[in-house]
Amino acid sequence: MNAPRRRSRRSGFTLAELMVGLAVTSIVMTAVVAIFIGVQRSYQAETEVKLMTENGRGAMLFLERVLPLAGYGIDPRVAFDLSAPTGGAKDNEDVQGVTFSPDTPAMTGPSNTVVTDDLAFRFRDPAFLRAGRVNTGNTSVTVDTALGVGLPVGKLLMIGCRGGVDYQMVRVQTAALPTATTVSVAAAGSPFITSTSSCLQGAGTASPWVYLIQEHRLRIVKLGGRPWLVSFRNLTASVTDLTQDNFDPIAPDVEVFQVALGINRARPGLTCCSAPSAAPDATGNGDYIVGDAVGEAFFAQPGGVLTSLPDFRSSYDAPERYGGHPANIRSVHVALVLRSSRALPDGRRDLRSDDVFNWDSPTPVPDGFKRTLFHTAVNTPNLMSRSGFAPALRSASDTRDLNRWGG
Repeated sequence: MNAPRRRSRRSGFTLAELMVGLAVTSIVMTAVVAIFIGVQRSYQAETEVKLMTENGRGAMLFLERVLPLAGYGIDPRVAFDLSAPTGGAKDNEDVQGVTFSPDTPAMTGPSNTVVTDDLAFRFRDPAFLRAGRVNTGNTSVTVDTALGVGLPVGKLLMIGCRGGVDYQMVRVQTAALPTATTVSVAAAGSPFITSTSSCLQGAGTASPWVYLIQEHRLRIVKLGGRPWLVSFRNLTASVTDLTQDNFDPIAPDVEVFQVALGINRARPGLTCCSAPSAAPDATGNGDYIVGDAVGEAFFAQPGGVLTSLPDFRSSYDAPERYGGHPANIRSVHVALVLRSSRALPDGRRDLRSDDVFNWDSPTPVPDGFKRTLFHTAVNTPNLMSRSGFAPALRSASDTRDLNRWGG
């Protein structure tokens, strides 16, 4: 008898089964890749937001640490400089060099709307004090002990006579090493008054003091194609000359830098200045903050800062203490708009920021960048210019002691 036939087993898959398996695998892999890409995009986006937030916080911390020192140890009338810087505008300037009025923007589009205000102020360095003297021609300063710190060209020094009889402001002409005891200088010029008082050349127990004056000019410049908020260390230098070692980078990707100034407000019942219209507020809203609304520009820098009021002789209730003078600034309001360093990969289409202070934002255009607004208000207590500073503000011909509290 013949043996029964064995059925052969199928060793492969049909085409239909292969197609179904391939389709399922493709769907799974597509989902896995999509999840991976989504996670990566979310990570990149959150990283950009994190960096942007850290940069904004860093800028705010710098401002909140340095701004309260404005006016410390110097005449409050020169604590803030409201004049336009060399090579730039004071209020609402595009970093490409185009200026426009606060209420009539001349630029549109995301690539040409990085706008900056200018904030310039001074204060005496509380950590620097040397006994020394300046020569009669105000061309050199000699200190009794080594400087201890290097002084770059343009650094501002103040030489003050013992007892506050007189003082002289000079700028460094040749960079000095920390070991130096003699510095080449020149009279600082406007807005300071040149003095030739003999007490500035005193020696021994009569030698005057040498003080270091710190200056900051905050504004946006373009570095490597990115907008940076920087601090220039010499208020007389051009803000377009970025080849000199004259500034410190504060925060990158700052797209808008806006400043408003809070002005001294009279106490209730003071008839000379209590009405809102007395505030130097161009829009008439009487909030005593200049530059915080569209169409409202800064007040102008007085022509002769050290020959105009208020000074130490002005009473607290004098009308000149409530006008548009740098000595009457009592707070500084700062707004920063930071953007991500690149367009976000997660499909967000964020618009540009809305109006900020007195800047009228151009028509919003979606460009994929994430933006965040930072704002702070900082008091400037050192500008109560009836409170004395060292040295006293008195000229050699003035026998009145102006370095006293209140009277």
